Amino acid sequence: MELSVRKKVNLLGSSAATFRATEGMVRELLQLGFENAKSRKTFQFILVGLVTSYFHPFTAQAGGSLDSDFVPEEFKKFHSQLRFFRNKLYAHVDADAEIPEGDYEGDYEGLPANITSVMLSPEGCGFKRVVYPMEEGHLKSIMQVCSGLASKCEKEVAELLEGRLSQICGELKNGEEVEMVVNVGLPDNAEPLVEINSYKDVLERTLILE
Repeated sequence: MELSVRKKVNLLGSSAATFRATEGMVRELLQLGFENAKSRKTFQFILVGLVTSYFHPFTAQAGGSLDSDFVPEEFKKFHSQLRFFRNKLYAHVDADAEIPEGDYEGDYEGLPANITSVMLSPEGCGFKRVVYPMEEGHLKSIMQVCSGLASKCEKEVAELLEGRLSQICGELKNGEEVEMVVNVGLPDNAEPLVEINSYKDVLERTLILE
């Protein structure tokens, strides 16, 4: 079913925000120094957050989702690798999953993707889930693909609103900011954007997708 202009704006806008946030998460992680970040016990859970965040716009949600065809050709192979990471390693855990063919540091292809190791000592035993870790190159690629996808979303929103965004920005004074929400539940002839003064205004408006 074809989405209305407002619903397209809502989908593309929320997707752009997600891609920009994910890009920023990776940048902050790399600023720590990759080896330093990788040595932290929380590193694996950070990867889970990055990958699931990246795929949020591509999963079914109220108001639609992005199709894989939306991904530029130069990023499609990496996008497929990330889908494997999400579906088999991070968001879900498949016991029989194997590392697929790809560009990796080290000979990982064909190895089990999810392994549970047992740490033994005189004090007893403990368990550790060993998941194939991303390398620095993967993180830089996530940052690159997120930047490209966010820019594409932002460009399409501007085209859908036919200069409305630039018109609003042009009417603002220096240092002035205005926050607007996308009208997704009002009649088709309603303004696609509505100014809000507080989040109470948002709650009082009808934002249920039709």
